Amino acid sequence: MDELKEPWVLGNGSFGLMAEATTDELLNDATEWLQYAKALTELLGEIVGDSDILDRRRLMLTLGAVDVLTDIGMRCAMQAHARVQWDKVDGGR
Repeated sequence: MDELKEPWVLGNGSFGLMAEATTDELLNDATEWLQYAKALTELLGEIVGDSDILDRRRLMLTLGAVDVLTDIGMRCAMQAHARVQWDKVDGGR
């Protein structure tokens, strides 16, 4: 199966939101992704603080992972916010 044709994958494997996800699902996903990013950031802080010798390549990859997790969480939150706003406008008809 070609992953790039799945509805939740965009471009070079970047995360895309599923169109049928509810606002609650999006907010739950945002919370989960941001918790992963927070935990990874805390772990990195401990490792960097305790280590005299750092593997820069692995550190950069891990920082990239934090960036991706945060980006996914923010996308979910922004999409949920947009849906709430749209429901307010659409509900007024």
